[in-house]
Amino acid sequence: IYFLVKAGIYSTERRDMSDNHNDPLDNDKKGTASYENMASQAFGAKARVLSSVLVFACCFFGTAGYAVLLRDMLEPLVDSVVVPPEGTGGGPTFSRNLAMLTVILIVSPLCIMKNLTALKNVGAASMASVLTVGLCVAYRSIECQLGFTEQHDNDNSDNKENSESSMQAFPSSMKMVLDAVPLFISSYICHFNVLPIHNELRCPTSDRVTQWVRTSMWPATLFYYVIGITGSLYAKCAPNGEIQGNILLDFDEDDPLLL
Repeated sequence: IYFLVKAGIYSTERRDMSDNHNDPLDNDKKGTASYENMASQAFGAKARVLSSVLVFACCFFGTAGYAVLLRDMLEPLVDSVVVPPEGTGGGPTFSRNLAMLTVILIVSPLCIMKNLTALKNVGAASMASVLTVGLCVAYRSIECQLGFTEQHDNDNSDNKENSESSMQAFPSSMKMVLDAVPLFISSYICHFNVLPIHNELRCPTSDRVTQWVRTSMWPATLFYYVIGITGSLYAKCAPNGEIQGNILLDFDEDDPLLL
């Protein structure tokens, strides 16, 4: 929690994007800054190539992670149409991968838009969907704590011990530290969009940019905090007394709320 809040504070610190954005004559001008140009001007042509590779890698691995998450979310729907082989569990199957690739192909045209303003409605819809899933998880966790949810026979001592150990203030091993660090990094992995959005602002003044960053980062920090706590509380009702990397896999496939 401490590091999550510190990351939020650092992300919202005021930083100037340029030297002349407070000039009234330049308020209506759109910027053309990019990470590649900044790296090239600061460190030379080789840095431009390196910057492009880093941005590509950041976007690629982020897309791959979200694709796997999407496949897990589609799993109940896909399995209701195509019954998976016995013993498959929550692993990948041909039908699940096909559904994931189909959705990726459908949304791929959105990735070639010339500016981010064209995606404002899509962005609002995606945030609404994420908020809906988060509220569903929080609701099920509250039901679990109040005893309204079946606890999957977690009455034996092993499952109770696993459930209690899942709520820890500090990691108990270096492996847990290494597992947690990427969460803090990926939580704010939107920095490659800062310059494109800044370029599209009509009046890119320092105060306006600061307000925009703060109103983006702090609600996200609060959302991560609430969902992280409520999601961990569901360990009491999880099949093994522990929360998986994707909490959606801990709910029943026929859960009407999550469907």
